[in-house]
Amino acid sequence: LQVYAPQRRLHEVLARFLGSGLPSAVRSVAPASALSAALLALGYAIAFALVDADPERFHLFVPESMASGRDPSASTESLRETLFDEHPGGLLAFAILLFTNNSAVGILAFGLGFAFGLPVALLVLYNGAMLGAMSALFHERGLAVEWWSWILPHGVPELTAIVLCGAAGLAIGHRLVFPGQQARVAALADVGRRMGAVVGGSVLMLFVAGFVEGVFRQIVDDVPLRYLLATMFAVGWSAYFLYAGRRTP
Repeated sequence: LQVYAPQRRLHEVLARFLGSGLPSAVRSVAPASALSAALLALGYAIAFALVDADPERFHLFVPESMASGRDPSASTESLRETLFDEHPGGLLAFAILLFTNNSAVGILAFGLGFAFGLPVALLVLYNGAMLGAMSALFHERGLAVEWWSWILPHGVPELTAIVLCGAAGLAIGHRLVFPGQQARVAALADVGRRMGAVVGGSVLMLFVAGFVEGVFRQIVDDVPLRYLLATMFAVGWSAYFLYAGRRTP
């Protein structure tokens, strides 16, 4: 470590990464991010429309193990209770579990880029479809406002991170197929460094999302407060990725 590691302190490395490295890497993959977001939205729209037309299609998109009782067979009151009355013990352990599961999905999306990016598109579509199916169920029961207050506080950083991991995987797949003027291995090494930064930042976002989902959302039942946090996240992350690390003229 003394010989080969960068001769900078940890806080200096983190400051440079968060101050300029991460937002610059995210901006460099803007077209792939737009495509990844479009795939997520497409999956959401398809599943929402199908489940809205026939609630029994819900099970095509959401496994029973993930539904946790939130399915068409549940009463409206029991569905509402899942949005407000879940206060399990061991909130920190619950947050860590959510973080590790979500990080695994994000890193998988990045890794699948080496299969020419095609599985990445399917994974992002499926994540959007699960959200669309669940949303259709709660909308149909008249719980749309409560549902989005439950989803958005952790969903803003979590879905953004999934979109970015999907974008990283798509960028890897694109460079694998179209290496340009570089040799394919050199092209992959070049894009891999930048996409590694994107995925690393996404994991940090998933850590925040896991804490919000596992702790904040479980103890805060106030709907306006939930929406306030979601809005702050949306504005803050957007401003960070758009403007942080830009060189002033």
